[in-house]
Amino acid sequence: MDWETNLSNFLKRAARRLQREPPPYSIERAFPANYRPFNSAQRAGRDLLLLSAAANRRRDAVDVRRLTDGAVARHEIRIFSMRERPLDELLPILQHLGLRF
Repeated sequence: MDWETNLSNFLKRAARRLQREPPPYSIERAFPANYRPFNSAQRAGRDLLLLSAAANRRRDAVDVRRLTDGAVARHEIRIFSMRERPLDELLPILQHLGLRF
């Protein structure tokens, strides 16, 4: 299956499971052009759901995921917002999550 079909299927399954409509955003409108080559369709679907939740609540959404690649503990943090945020606004959010700089 191609990327678009996988994304569509993921969003339909998630909408049924969550008992709500799929997000109204297209991947092209929601994310920059270089997003797609670096993210799977399932990841894009998850990101669209988080972006939709942020928009509906008019609040930012944060996704923290532990990456497993050997003995080194790595985490990926994604912050979804309906507006651009400068780094000095993001640092308190990250500190609240327990990150130290």
